[in-house]
Amino acid sequence: SPKNNVCPGFGKWTAWVQTNKPGKVDILLVRKGGDVYGPYPVTTIKGANGVILGSYTQALNIVNSVDAEYRVVVPGSPLASNWAPLVADC
Repeated sequence: SPKNNVCPGFGKWTAWVQTNKPGKVDILLVRKGGDVYGPYPVTTIKGANGVILGSYTQALNIVNSVDAEYRVVVPGSPLASNWAPLVADC
């Protein structure tokens, strides 16, 4: 929720992507029962303990209360994250 539950306010969402090799992968952000956003490019790199990871972060301008669920999907594949809540009270 925005600071002091006052809208408009700002937030952010971050999607972490783990792959089996370094490189670029496109992701979509899907709202349950609604819109699809993207594609957003994510570059993955090899990190600690050989884990290959990348992330995408986007600022949010929250103008109204929201109670929704989103997930990340890799277009053209069956890969998708679990649903994650986005809840903000104004």
